[in-house]
Amino acid sequence: MILHIADGSVDLFRHVSAEKARVYRAIMDVFAAAKRQYRLQLRPDEVLAKAGWPDAPPRIEELNAALGQLAEWGNLETHPDTARGRDRHFSSLKQLPIDPEDRFTALTALAEWTGTLQGDNPAQRLLQSAYEEASRTLARRGAALETQQQSLEAERRLLEDERERLQSGDTMVPPLPYTRGATREVRDGAPLWQLVDFRDVTTAQQRAGLEAALEAAGLLDAWIAPDYRIQAGGDGAPLHDTQLLARRESAPSLAAWLEVTVPRTWRNTMALWRR
Repeated sequence: MILHIADGSVDLFRHVSAEKARVYRAIMDVFAAAKRQYRLQLRPDEVLAKAGWPDAPPRIEELNAALGQLAEWGNLETHPDTARGRDRHFSSLKQLPIDPEDRFTALTALAEWTGTLQGDNPAQRLLQSAYEEASRTLARRGAALETQQQSLEAERRLLEDERERLQSGDTMVPPLPYTRGATREVRDGAPLWQLVDFRDVTTAQQRAGLEAALEAAGLLDAWIAPDYRIQAGGDGAPLHDTQLLARRESAPSLAAWLEVTVPRTWRNTMALWRR
């Protein structure tokens, strides 16, 4: 509830001789002072804080009763407290969140604006500012989502192309290492990835991790000769290529997840792989 001085009434001076005349005069003095400052509306809590009470300040219930009596006599007029209603409205906003400090400032200005109605509505200005900021935030979020969508679409196309090649029987070859300086066309042997396959017990997650680890280590495309020895060039110098050799038996090994799939002409292959 907010109140302001009424224009006139037959009972306008009744409060002067009433039983609680000193309390009524203290209240009317507050409204008179506010009117001189062009503040035409006050709330009960403002009256309670600003009045020069002759004795101890009344309880808020007693003050409301006195304000109601003055309104009944015609000294004051009451109106709904729209500012506090707006405060509850601001607090409930979801898409246009407003900082509590900005809300308090705007509502304070709104209380003064309702007395003069000069200039723009402070609450409307605050909502407009929140709307503009939310629009900018949504625009930035929309641009980020569009970029992410384009990236995902490109990745999807790559995966679809890869699936079509696999379904058509094409062999997916690992990328060529930059450090390889030797040709493989005229050499006996094959890369590791052509000689092994995943065991049935190996999960999809394990397969992806193993393949990525072997590629990162340079072993996925490592060359294996039929005799499992280092191959050299015509001058006897080692080739600039990654080559796998036989080693002593060790456990655990990749044999727990991979199995050998080599040509039958290669001898002792299973015995070698178990190492």
